[in-house]
Amino acid sequence: MYNLATSKEDVKKSQTPERMVDKIHLSFIDHPVGHVKIKNLNNWDFNIFHLKRITSNYTIRDIGLQIMNEYDLFHKLKLDYFMMARIFSSIEAAYHNFNPYHTALHAADVLQAMHCFISQSQLLTILSPTEIFASLLATALHDADHPGVNQSYLEKTGDFLVDLYKSVSVLEKHHAKFGLCILQENGLSNALELKDWEFVRDCFLKLIPATDITYQGVYQKQFKDLTNYHMANPSLSYTISDRLLIMQMALKCSDISNPCRVWPICKEWAIRVCCELFCQGDRERFQWSLQPIPTMDRTKFTLARIQIGFIRDMVKPLLTGWHEFFQNNLTLKILQNLDENLKNWLTDLSSSSSSSSGITTYVNRHNSLDSQLTSTLPLSYNNNQSISTIHYLDQIKQKTIKSEKLDQKNIIDLQNLL
Repeated sequence: MYNLATSKEDVKKSQTPERMVDKIHLSFIDHPVGHVKIKNLNNWDFNIFHLKRITSNYTIRDIGLQIMNEYDLFHKLKLDYFMMARIFSSIEAAYHNFNPYHTALHAADVLQAMHCFISQSQLLTILSPTEIFASLLATALHDADHPGVNQSYLEKTGDFLVDLYKSVSVLEKHHAKFGLCILQENGLSNALELKDWEFVRDCFLKLIPATDITYQGVYQKQFKDLTNYHMANPSLSYTISDRLLIMQMALKCSDISNPCRVWPICKEWAIRVCCELFCQGDRERFQWSLQPIPTMDRTKFTLARIQIGFIRDMVKPLLTGWHEFFQNNLTLKILQNLDENLKNWLTDLSSSSSSSSGITTYVNRHNSLDSQLTSTLPLSYNNNQSISTIHYLDQIKQKTIKSEKLDQKNIIDLQNLL
């Protein structure tokens, strides 16, 4: 599935003829020439875990660069290959490996799903290169700096982000602002023409907040109305607002698409997300003396029960509406996978085989889970983050709370609780 390219020709083809290679960016790429060429990247059966094994921590970078090359975005938008490699590497560093689920690997998986959708004629023929580019960036950064807990946890524990964003789409707005800092610090605002940058920025700030599942019903209704309208008026073109809604739906569907993957991949993601849910529940109970909601309480909910509810209530309705828009083999396959996986979860539930064993196994091989307990704040800085990003985070901290250090004596080793 994957080949290592050793020739400089592949890199040269990706560079804009009118621009010189920006040598400043070379130091940010471990192997600028020996990059990974990925086959079947637009195949829904693509296995992101296999790619992870051969690219180490560069799944977003390798997928992002190849997708941009396939859509000829380097040439169309006059972007430098090595600058984008630096941007994707910085995006990779914006995710925290201590999370069981919300990691760079999840972002890479969602990015590959978005590529599958954009590559279909229904989207490829109506989206401009700038819209495609904005969609890819928003997808790659849609969970940047995710703390591994949800908004409810931040509200219960008095996190400063809740006050900053007025309890509305707190994490999603933080991801968007955090991601925008990364793009600006790495020079994208100067690399694009002003009108293109302003358009990308505006799309970016509207796409990521749309992933807030709280408002899923609103987006579903708007998209259903749009689909019905264009089915009744097929000769009409899509407006800018129409295309924005389509991009928002594409990101939303990509974000929760892992239950639609083939069963082994679906189950691996399910274990990871439930591990993260139960870890939050444990922290609420043992660290904060709070009662977790049932889906985050390992004593009340099982892996299968959580997945069955998620598929029925969230994934199936959203993807069904997406299929009504596409009406092609890709979305049909997605729904078929979803139905098969639902049957498997129902079988697990009825046979009582869905216990915490899968989650425990995952935690045992998740080497850095302990570091999840080193802070109750969602912000973990590292040397790869830009100065402007840190400045943004420092500024919003000062406006909302005084930093409080976690009492290390209260830290509970969650691995012993599993």
